[in-house]
Amino acid sequence: MRSQVSEQTFAFCLNHEFINLARSEGMWVEPILPSTRKEARLAYDIELKITKGNFKRSIFLQHKVSTFVSNRKWNNSEMYDCHNGPFFWFHVRNTQGSKQHNRLVALAHRWNTAFYCAPLFHREWELQSLFAKKQVVDNSRIFDPVEMGYIGPLEQHQVSYDPLGRNGFFHSEARKLEKIGKLPELLKITKMEIDEEYFRRLFDSVVSISTEYGPKRVTVPKPLQEFGYALRASYLLKRHFGVSWILV
Repeated sequence: MRSQVSEQTFAFCLNHEFINLARSEGMWVEPILPSTRKEARLAYDIELKITKGNFKRSIFLQHKVSTFVSNRKWNNSEMYDCHNGPFFWFHVRNTQGSKQHNRLVALAHRWNTAFYCAPLFHREWELQSLFAKKQVVDNSRIFDPVEMGYIGPLEQHQVSYDPLGRNGFFHSEARKLEKIGKLPELLKITKMEIDEEYFRRLFDSVVSISTEYGPKRVTVPKPLQEFGYALRASYLLKRHFGVSWILV
């Protein structure tokens, strides 16, 4: 069954509740909505700038409403079997007119705080009831686009997840998604961990930016490839941006 809830209505209710939740925990939230033209280029529906004391971070959300499937049919058997029962699903596209997904992946690589966000409901009365009880946030899930990876031109894929939001898959290859999260978890992070994962994302971000605005091919000398991402990221920053030091 197609969602009875529009993406705009879901986004409004979710953002309103999430902002109030953050403010109740002593955080200041500044919502920034890009224009329709900019949204196609930026790949997100809203940026939430969160401040608490000296800590600041931005969360980027791309809202999706999902189709609910209750019965197994010939055209949904793969998704149905992944969940062994009913499921929700939404489209992920990278078309000539909209490169939303790949741009969201690049943004997530760069900031580690860009997500798809989808509901665990599809009926209008469910949204109205949850909004009245301030439970829209609890009944929504976030999905990390980095886990899905870049997709080719004109490719169409889907994300499916069970009605409780515990398990998700990226199709058409039916690849299990390990990072299905809840929005309140984003408010618990008050500092950035500087570890190998951080430098891996920094390296991927530098490669992405250098490829987009600089040479088509970005390489690291073979001797440096044997070391961690910190050294590799430092090399690219020095070569392409003139940055000599990374202070952490």
